Amino acid sequence: MTQTLPKPATSLTTVANNMLSDLSRIRWTRRKLSHGLELLLERTDIHRYRLTAAREVSQPSDVELKILTVAFGLPQTTQWQRRIAERKRNNGDGTQRIYLNSLHVAECTWADD
Repeated sequence: MTQTLPKPATSLTTVANNMLSDLSRIRWTRRKLSHGLELLLERTDIHRYRLTAAREVSQPSDVELKILTVAFGLPQTTQWQRRIAERKRNNGDGTQRIYLNSLHVAECTWADD
């Protein structure tokens, strides 16, 4: 029995396409979605990419990750790694750091053939 993946909303597919298009001229791009989900797409090498989904309150859900997998056109076998990351910010003078809420991160990497 094959599992049917949820279809991404049209607006999320548009966001994914815009982010992928951005990588033709810049190395990384970031978008903040509703419900506090932040996406970071990075070209780590000529044909390697990293997609990160993060939120302060809770981990991105399995359903959200499946929807992102479809929206970004990733293989259904894409594996997501989860971690908690500390978010740091420099003060105006750059000497002090303010530690903000932790981020719950899920990320995946893939190679473009």
